[in-house]
Amino acid sequence: MKHYDIVAIGEGLIDFLGVSGADDIRLLGNPGGGPPNMLAAAAKLGRRTAFISKVGNDIFGDFFRKKIAEAGIEYRGVVSDAYLTTLAIVSLDESGDRSFAFYRERTADIMLSEDDLDLDLLRDCKILHFSTVNMTKDPARSANFTAVRHAKEAGAKISFDPNFREFLWNDKDEAIHVASKGLALADYAKLGEEEAAMLSGETNPEKAARAIFDANSLTFLAVTLGAEGSIAVTADGFARVPSYDVKTVDTTGSGDAFWGAALHRLLSIEESASETPDLRDEILTNILSYANASGAHASTSKGGIPSVASEDDIANCMATAVAFIH
Repeated sequence: MKHYDIVAIGEGLIDFLGVSGADDIRLLGNPGGGPPNMLAAAAKLGRRTAFISKVGNDIFGDFFRKKIAEAGIEYRGVVSDAYLTTLAIVSLDESGDRSFAFYRERTADIMLSEDDLDLDLLRDCKILHFSTVNMTKDPARSANFTAVRHAKEAGAKISFDPNFREFLWNDKDEAIHVASKGLALADYAKLGEEEAAMLSGETNPEKAARAIFDANSLTFLAVTLGAEGSIAVTADGFARVPSYDVKTVDTTGSGDAFWGAALHRLLSIEESASETPDLRDEILTNILSYANASGAHASTSKGGIPSVASEDDIANCMATAVAFIH
């Protein structure tokens, strides 16, 4: 029996929300990064989670480790080093959509090496999750792929989220190559609409989702569509489910909250199945409705980890929020 439900590897950073005033700019800092945001969402729903990353021997690294521990994430795999902790400055527009500026030249998370990996965590998880934000360069790129190999050899399912940020890459073709390699290794994958188009060449999100699923050995593929909801594809089913109409404050971490909830549901289905899990249309609709509610709730307050939803929050959103109909 594996001790951890989900272990993730990737960027550990501090998200600063910048607010420009008449005389100054104020920054509100929260622990961030797609993988820890996702783990916090899963942990809030009762899953045992752990994170592998590198942070600096600085106040930001100390703050990051403290806050993910408070979120229920095991942090023994988060090593510290003389490199500085990565920082991201998040700016919000009037609708709560965000843009990022990263301070990450040779910072800690992209300097994660194979020697830093906690192999016991990798061997003791049901799912290993990774993304590409800290895979723009070595040594972190090689460390991520080595972690995937160890986890797969130990029987873990692999979860992948490209989480493409074009400005972090020197070469878009290289980013597509790395993301395609990640998809080829994955059992579960979550992509945004633009990522799905980039990796498939299809502008229609449903065609893009089917093309990516058919080109890889995936068990479950989700494509998130922002306010328009999400799509899921499996070998036996397809679903497209609208999201919920909520008062959006900050979309940071909404996709990660969606994916943490989706992986939680997928694990629950596998744990209750006596044979191959049933992932046909109705089941997919239920998974997406639940995950959409988790993502929608996360957008109603600021920050990634601080905004993750409990079971009661998700149930309340599903019961009271009106679904978008386009």
